[in-house]
Amino acid sequence: MMFNPWNVIAEHRPVGGINRARKAMYETLGALRRQHNHTSQRAVVTWDIPGQEQDRPQNSRLQWGNTTQFRQ
Repeated sequence: MMFNPWNVIAEHRPVGGINRARKAMYETLGALRRQHNHTSQRAVVTWDIPGQEQDRPQNSRLQWGNTTQFRQ
């Protein structure tokens, strides 16, 4: 599993000089860690969520976006 705050849409990417330094540090340390552990980088490109193909709400009690009302 790999966490990468830059693996998001452009509007949500970190900005600024400190974040550019963080990105370089993450990439460098990640490469060092993979080399030390004799592994390769595998990034998640799709989300395989069980039940995603179902055509019903996953939580039938809570209306997302409005947490004060519930469905009956």
